[in-house]
Amino acid sequence: FLAVALGVVLLAWLVVVIITKKNVFQWFGWVLAAASFTAVYGAALYQYMRISRRIGKNQSFCRENVGSMRAIACLMGAAAGMWAGLMIVLRLLSSIGVGVEMLLFALMCMASAAIGLVAYVLTQLLRRATQLQEDNDLTI
Repeated sequence: FLAVALGVVLLAWLVVVIITKKNVFQWFGWVLAAASFTAVYGAALYQYMRISRRIGKNQSFCRENVGSMRAIACLMGAAAGMWAGLMIVLRLLSSIGVGVEMLLFALMCMASAAIGLVAYVLTQLLRRATQLQEDNDLTI
């Protein structure tokens, strides 16, 4: 939820930047970046909703949840890489200084990486629990 809230704040900030900038190429770059981040976070949220639906159907430990959790881990890793890349590119282009924008980008990078790491650990735990569940189902 925190990542989505920060993403909304960042998107609002990007809209302000787009309105104040005159260069069409910068505008296109910001729109492309916003669309990319929206796609990555939206895909992760979709995977989370799939897991939630399966848990609601009492299918907590299944291979599909393992795959969805792995997808979330990969997507959050990709988001962290995208934030880091955006920071580097904007810093090299001198579009942002070492200020609030850089701090916000670094925070989003670290938050995405942390969520990805937690999701990866939960993937391994869920995979083992799924194996135990399958073994338990076979021994009646």
